[in-house]
Amino acid sequence: MEPKYEANVDKTLTPRKIFIRQILVSSSVWSSFFMFGLCMGTPTIYISQTREEANSTDVISNEMSSWISSAYNYSAIPNLFIVAFLSRKFGRKKTFLFASLTSAVGFVTLYLSSNVTQVIISEILQGTLIASDGMICVMVLTEYTSPKYRGFFLTFKSATFGWGMLVANTMGTFLHWKSIPLLGFILSVYAFLSCLVWPESPYWLASRQNYEACAKSHCWLKGTDEESMKEISSLIMQHKDLSHAKIESQNKLKKIQIAIASKAFYKPFGYTMLMLLLYYFSGKMSCNVYALQLIKNVTNSESTAYTGMLVIDALTVFSMYFTSAIVKFYKRKMLFITTSLVGILFLLCMSIYLYLSKLEFYETNSYVFLVLLTLYMIVISCGPITITPSIIAELCPLRYRGLYMLLMELVDNIIMGTVVKILPFLLSTIGAHGAFFFYGNSSLILTLLIYYFIPETKDKTIIEMVALMGT
Repeated sequence: MEPKYEANVDKTLTPRKIFIRQILVSSSVWSSFFMFGLCMGTPTIYISQTREEANSTDVISNEMSSWISSAYNYSAIPNLFIVAFLSRKFGRKKTFLFASLTSAVGFVTLYLSSNVTQVIISEILQGTLIASDGMICVMVLTEYTSPKYRGFFLTFKSATFGWGMLVANTMGTFLHWKSIPLLGFILSVYAFLSCLVWPESPYWLASRQNYEACAKSHCWLKGTDEESMKEISSLIMQHKDLSHAKIESQNKLKKIQIAIASKAFYKPFGYTMLMLLLYYFSGKMSCNVYALQLIKNVTNSESTAYTGMLVIDALTVFSMYFTSAIVKFYKRKMLFITTSLVGILFLLCMSIYLYLSKLEFYETNSYVFLVLLTLYMIVISCGPITITPSIIAELCPLRYRGLYMLLMELVDNIIMGTVVKILPFLLSTIGAHGAFFFYGNSSLILTLLIYYFIPETKDKTIIEMVALMGT
């Protein structure tokens, strides 16, 4: 690092103070993911309570219920382009402030909603929050936190999403569904206010060639020890090299074509697609969103469905926080592959159990099914659900960071919205046993590909990840 940058930073920071600052930044992001969890947990509660109040399932058709459950992800797609533009033009901090503000408006709209159309409008307004969670929040956690804390912060973020779904389902079990957007509004305000304390991202400042502000921001976040100084020196040098090698052509489309054709882009992006496909085709997210319907269809008991949903959600969240703690001590890829294979085993066991029951080899035992479902949820939560976002964030290429995050989130929301929307169709055509068999076989193929291709990312800086992948 050049001396002129060192002169402008505070060299008296203690490790404890640095950790607290990174916790402050991360808590804003965790709040945002908690709000996402609230959003994803609300549809099943809203649909159930609305049908119960009307004493009819016709008030919300199965087709409309699938749209209510998937609208959040589809609404995020156009917002991705807005968030990408804002993050590139104005930085991570201002974009996060904007997303928190629009999220507050979305929760107020949901609280005031009195029909299905208004609920869907409120979900569309949350598109900015969903887009921000996938792009800005991931950038913040990778750019603002130290490598030794980053894995914990990223996996904790994933666990917080699950916690949001659990709280939404718990509130919906005992309270009216309108209590959920009230909590969401409070969290939106917290996220907005806490973000005001942040500095701007050192990576964004470096990309704007503002190296002095970059160094100051970096040292505010990560201190001035030898490791931090080495990282900021490499960061500034890397961006200077990128700046000198910058393509002069003003043809934006040509630049995008060159970027996508570059090994520095398509290699990590290909790895990311494998991770995303396993994340959703493991079936965990769909089972969470339709937990009430799925359990009720198998057990034929509404009380069992509510109890089962809350127990599964609680154990899932515990599993995700447990993974957040142990990921510091184990290689992420090894943990990911092991839990994926065990989860696939439970998926196939559920498929065989329900299929044999359908053939009347025996009568379905609700407790056996719920135990298998719970074990599957726990194991998948300890692996793909918690670790995938962390690995995806760490694979993000330095040179094409904005384009990578934009396309990744675009594909992510398309896959998630589609997978969530088609589960009712799968249940009505091939049954629960067929759906679990489909998820199990899809996951097995994807797990084998991930084992073969994707490298270990534990405790590596973004610069080291670039070198690891040869990009």
